Amino acid sequence: QYGASLGVKEMIVPHSSAVFSALGCVLSDVKFIYEHSDPLYVEETSEFISAFNAAFESLDRRVIKDVVASGIEAKEVLLVRRLEVRYEGQFNEFTIPWFEEPLTLDTIGQIRERFEERYEARFGQGTSRTIHPLEVITFRLEAIRATEKPELLQLQEVKNNESMERAKLGSRPIYLRMYGEL
Repeated sequence: QYGASLGVKEMIVPHSSAVFSALGCVLSDVKFIYEHSDPLYVEETSEFISAFNAAFESLDRRVIKDVVASGIEAKEVLLVRRLEVRYEGQFNEFTIPWFEEPLTLDTIGQIRERFEERYEARFGQGTSRTIHPLEVITFRLEAIRATEKPELLQLQEVKNNESMERAKLGSRPIYLRMYGEL
């Protein structure tokens, strides 16, 4: 009904969604997310490169300290770096992955390449402004530890309530204040 009321033709609901589901919570990985907001213009300068690398180094230290304090070994987590980038003066950023560590003069161009690829995917080919300055607004580091997943029992699908009687184990009286014992 939810999808139909919104005009959605097909909805996919994961069988183990973490929203209000104990099973989903058990199956979820442990994730730490750390962010550092310090807007920087993307420039091919040693000052920018130093500030960029310092931001991720600081996040690295914080996340590893907290991961270890939580009883997880540092080697058990996958670190995922992301940047929130925008054109100067815009209000909305695009999140781009950052795999290279540390930033160097050789890799600095990849910030613009990834940003403009994402920008044009959203707004159409030719909409990027290659001469317009970029700003890195937020540095994000995610530490993800995969949890062990229990083996789930595969149940047979039942059609037309054919096994409802087999599911009934018995009955017992109940008491409702308004009606007494039923």
